[in-house]
Amino acid sequence: SPNTAELLFTVDGLLRDAGLHADTHGTILALGDASSLCDSTSERVSLQVLMPGVVNAHTHLTDAEVEIPIPGGDTLPQWVARLLEARNARIDTAQSTVRADRGPMQSVSAPAVKDALKRMYDAGTVAVGEVSNGIATLDAVRESGMHALFIQELVAFRSAVAESVFARALEVEESAQWSARVRPTISIHAPYSVSPALARLIVDHNARNHRLTHIHLTEDPEERSLFEKGSGKWRDYLESRGVWDHDFVPPGMSPIKYYDQLGLLGPGIAAVHLADAHDEEIAIVARRGVRVILSPTSNLHIGNRLPPVDSIVNHGIEFALGTDGRGSNPSVDVFDEARLLAERFSSLDGMLLIRAMTTNGADILGFPELGRIAIGRTPGLVAIEMRDVAGSASEVARRMLTTPVVPTRVG
Repeated sequence: SPNTAELLFTVDGLLRDAGLHADTHGTILALGDASSLCDSTSERVSLQVLMPGVVNAHTHLTDAEVEIPIPGGDTLPQWVARLLEARNARIDTAQSTVRADRGPMQSVSAPAVKDALKRMYDAGTVAVGEVSNGIATLDAVRESGMHALFIQELVAFRSAVAESVFARALEVEESAQWSARVRPTISIHAPYSVSPALARLIVDHNARNHRLTHIHLTEDPEERSLFEKGSGKWRDYLESRGVWDHDFVPPGMSPIKYYDQLGLLGPGIAAVHLADAHDEEIAIVARRGVRVILSPTSNLHIGNRLPPVDSIVNHGIEFALGTDGRGSNPSVDVFDEARLLAERFSSLDGMLLIRAMTTNGADILGFPELGRIAIGRTPGLVAIEMRDVAGSASEVARRMLTTPVVPTRVG
């Protein structure tokens, strides 16, 4: 039966009194005016607003069991220390029968991971960028029914261990089963936790294999201090854990400028956060074609800051959104990220936020069949009931994100 709607968000904007017909796999076969898709005898499903399924482009399911976020409000290194302390405490006290242990720093509550994925799915999520230090969350992701780019992020600041850490990551990846729906990549955790030597191995490997390299970049001012001055709380943290690289020479420039100097930035890179990025650094990101994923709720919680969204938009960057981990964000609904930006940045185009939740995330993660309502695509469908659907596409989109609405998955 055709799905019809008063409003339908497509790649070209908003269609009114429109509809679509999809096959049993959800692939759109026809799209147009509702009257042209339905005759007088047709049984149809009438909805108010219909949009593509959303993409959570950056999440950490390792911490799915966290109910109350780890306290933030100071610096990222201090928050990370508290996060790891909480993880270790959970592992020490947990029942092993409900945990999955696969890979370094990987002990997760399997029921909590499955529950988080189900809540994502029910809220209209069709794909995730799951970031993990191993593959403990992989089975649950594979069983979720969603598409996923499974991002095995590496951590090793000492250059001497770069090759062995990378080789181990390849072994972990090869030990798992993958498919067109759930695909792997190996990625850089962050400049403060990965040596330039390991970063080069990862970027070159992914470039040869046409894969995305995901990296947390300029999330916090302490990262800048480490690279510009060679000091600060990240250095203190690394030294306290015995993983400081005594061969590291601070380049005297920001991480973005340093990675650009090394030739590591390009269209195959997805930079996450950019919360501490300056305008001239955003210009570099845009010039190199780096993809961008924002997690504003997490940034607010950890460091009381938001990413420079106006600068990102002014430089023509189409960003995606992700909820990050539950250690810094209790929500697993990417709509909440878009709502936050709509509230905090009143000049943002509403359709830009729709694309950030859908098309952009699908393209960055490598699932172009998702994220857009168009013939031949299989986007998954989300229905929304609204009191007022008058106005332009941007106005309707902003109203949808600034008034209480409940997205419902319908396809």
